[in-house]
Amino acid sequence: MIESYIKIAICLLPMIINDFRTIEKENLVKEGIDVSNYSFVKIIEFNQSSVYKSDSDFIIFPLSGKYAIQCTSEHSIDSCIKHQHFPVLLETDDPFEKLGLDLNNLDSKVKSAIQDISAMCGDSINLYGNSKSLDSISELVNLKLKALKNDTEKEELLIDLNLYLLDYYRVKTSGEWILNPVYTLNVYFTPMIGFRSLQNSSAMKYSFVKDLEEAIFVSNSVELKQIYKYSMIYYLDINPFSVEFKNFLESDE
Repeated sequence: MIESYIKIAICLLPMIINDFRTIEKENLVKEGIDVSNYSFVKIIEFNQSSVYKSDSDFIIFPLSGKYAIQCTSEHSIDSCIKHQHFPVLLETDDPFEKLGLDLNNLDSKVKSAIQDISAMCGDSINLYGNSKSLDSISELVNLKLKALKNDTEKEELLIDLNLYLLDYYRVKTSGEWILNPVYTLNVYFTPMIGFRSLQNSSAMKYSFVKDLEEAIFVSNSVELKQIYKYSMIYYLDINPFSVEFKNFLESDE
């Protein structure tokens, strides 16, 4: 993480002298920017953002995220490209942007999440047992959820549960961890499980975040077994309207 902070510091220097201005994409017109006055220059390789130029400035549009960046100095843009970091902080509402996953820390982040879940459950529950164990874990999670005081604590629980459930999915399917890049101005990675032997790309579960966000922040109740079972539809290639799937939902597999 120290390296990331150094990159931010380096790229904030041109921001201080007003080379950069961060603009919400949906507010371009409100900010007086007419995109028809800009012509395409290039694609930035490391983040796949598009650079456009007018007579007086540049605008950089990332593939994902809330923001575009307006810049008056091509030199400042080149400096940020060199250090692979632009002077903008969080660009999405995705908790994994904050987490800062990469190949160097993925294993430790997953182990930390598993330890947190294990500490909550104690020795009485096998975290990698059959799916019935997910019901027992959910009961304890929901007790903890009721005691959480703010959204920051809920977000930490969401990250732990997502990493744990992905690892549970990995073990049950013999999959492997893959980091999926999200091409914001400052690229970040979300975890997923991949399969070398499967052609069906839908069997790759990018994340359980959306399901868990709904459960934690809206329903205030988590059902891990249900979330896991529905993700297995793709891996097992089961028709969700079939008797086979109904039986699978009701089983402890």
